[in-house]
Amino acid sequence: MQTINRMLNKKDFDLYVNEKSFGVVKPTSIILHHTWKPQVQDWKGQKTIDGLKTYYEGKGWSAGPHLFIGSDGIWLFTDMYKVGIHASEGNATYVNKITGKEVKGFMGVEGNGTMLLKLKEYSIGIEMVGDYDTVKPSGAILDNTLFVIKTLMARLGIDNDHIFFHRDFDPKTCPGAAVTKEWLFKELENYGKDPEVNGVPIWAVSAVNWARSNNLLNNFEGDSVTDYELATVLMRFYNKYFKK
Repeated sequence: MQTINRMLNKKDFDLYVNEKSFGVVKPTSIILHHTWKPQVQDWKGQKTIDGLKTYYEGKGWSAGPHLFIGSDGIWLFTDMYKVGIHASEGNATYVNKITGKEVKGFMGVEGNGTMLLKLKEYSIGIEMVGDYDTVKPSGAILDNTLFVIKTLMARLGIDNDHIFFHRDFDPKTCPGAAVTKEWLFKELENYGKDPEVNGVPIWAVSAVNWARSNNLLNNFEGDSVTDYELATVLMRFYNKYFKK
């Protein structure tokens, strides 16, 4: 099995993805997994990656998932240019050149030597390190995962309808029973936004509370301020603190 075997931080992953060629047939979906084992406390970076490669080779696989997301970084495993093995029929869809019939799974030329199948679409398999059947991912693993998904969505034009879980294709709980699409999509929507308190960005809370306590924002509603509302605030401030 040929793997990339390289760890990137978020900045380097963004550069890597945006410079990468995905060929004529680009990935059209993302499938999220959890490793289950190894668990977070068992993760040893390079040593664990080497062990996973040996494990997959022992199963007779010629490929594996594309990415492993740990607290240490983003591990490139199977090249995202190629079809991976990670989610049964969700791995890829091929079309028989003679019959036109679709074939799902891992049926690439690399896998069975046939030239009768033409690749139609395939998925990127992302493995979050850990067991998320009872708890949701958090900390650096969640942050790295959200960043990776958002980056790939932007680069490949993938929308929420093409974000899948392993359990969509196999009778498993993967990526963990605690992980739901409703939760994931909300996390993706809010990723990169400033935390808010009652609808106010956390960095502006003290200023807004001060302005409200001094009646500078009376009768104003909405998220944006018009030029005349701003003028009113400035006049109130002037009259309150500077007018003799």
